[in-house]
Amino acid sequence: MGIADIALVGGKNASLGEMIQQLQPQGVKVPTGFATTAYAYRYFISAAGLEAKLMPNIKIKPNSSSTN
Repeated sequence: MGIADIALVGGKNASLGEMIQQLQPQGVKVPTGFATTAYAYRYFISAAGLEAKLMPNIKIKPNSSSTN
């Protein structure tokens, strides 16, 4: 995964993937991890019936997109 995958995995995960690709070969230690797509996260929340429990605790800033 890399910068081209921002829409799927978000900026932090895409940046981590980019660092692994670009910096590890140069000997820079980059922590390993895993990424979950936004679609998979939303699917899990919906399928598990958690949306009604979570939404009252989530504050969305004005002018922000709920699809990010």
